[in-house]
Formats: sequence, structure tokens, C-alpha cells
Amino acid sequence: MSTYTLEKQFYDQKDYKSSLGPWRILYKTYPKSSVNIYIHGLNIYQTLIEGTADRKMKDLYIDTLMQVYDHRIKYFDQKGMNLGRQGADYLKYKLDREGDQLNDDQRKNILKKGYAYLQESVKIQGLETEAPVLILLMNSTRGLYGLGEFGKDKVVESYDIVSKIVSNYLAKEPASEKFISTRNEIDRIFQSSGAADCEAL
Repeated sequence: MSTYTLEKQFYDQKDYKSSLGPWRILYKTYPKSSVNIYIHGLNIYQTLIEGTADRKMKDLYIDTLMQVYDHRIKYFDQKGMNLGRQGADYLKYKLDREGDQLNDDQRKNILKKGYAYLQESVKIQGLETEAPVLILLMNSTRGLYGLGEFGKDKVVESYDIVSKIVSNYLAKEPASEKFISTRNEIDRIFQSSGAADCEAL
């Protein structure tokens, strides 16, 4: 409790550098004590990733961020929701190169791993899948199709899955701006993919 109190005090002040020491003790020694360990850890490492331009340090922080997600799932479940957010963060931070260009193989490997997180999330969450996850699943599918990893049928399959989930949300809340814009973005991604021809459909 004293370690948790110390960590929370620094965390609440947004002094993440000072909170990191006690946070690591909690994370390693008392992993089941509170879900806040993981909520705090994710925020700390997202801030660290966004605060450095050093690619090696950024990748190390991303690796730790992924481990924090894994441990949160292990000890506090909510696997479907957390896999979706894990996939979103993985793609966001791995694809953000700030002028450091990725070659096709690197981009393909990142998209494949991100896609795997998102696909598993949608499989578990089903009709409860969060809107950003649906958009990212469609976007990563398009990216992998463009790199020759997927065929047109896979793009159509992903579009069918995410469209049904969005339609279900809109059937309950027809005026939902969030899901109207989600549907529009998914349609735009599909139409621009190059896979939406008569043969594939």
C-alpha cells in the first residue's frame, strides 16, 4: 500500500519519471493487486514513446507497452477489449516513423502483427467491438492487400465483418455520429482498396 500510494502520488502529478520506480515494484511484485497498475503503466509508456525521438528507445518502450497489455489480460482479463487497444497502439507507434522510411517487408510485418491483435479482438468482442478497432482492422487489411499478403476475398471478408457490426450499432442508435462516421470511413477504405471490383464482390 505504501508503494502504491507513492506511485499514485507521482502519477497524479504527471511526474511519470518519478512514478516509474514504485510502478515497476508494483508491476513485478504485486501484479494482481490493482488494475490501476496497468492503466497507469499504459499511460506512462505511451507518454514515454511520444516523448522521445530516439528510435531504439521508442522500440524498447513499445515492447514494454505490449508486455503491460499482456499482463493486464493475464491478471484482469477483458481480453477482447484490451487486444483491440493493444493492436491500435502497436500500429500507431510502429508505423509512426517521422521521416525514417519503412521498407515493404518491415511494413508488412508490422501490419500482420497489428492485424492479428485486431482480428482476435473482433472475434472475441463481436458486436461490442469498439469503433476505432473496426476502422483499423479494415485499414490494416487494405494495407496487407496492397503489399500482396492478402487477396481481394480477404478485403471483402473484413469489410463484411466490420460493416455488420457497425450496422448493428446503427440499428440501435441511428443518429450516432460516431458510428455514422465509422461507417463512412470503412466504406471509404474499402472503395479505395482496389479490391472492390465486380469479381471480388
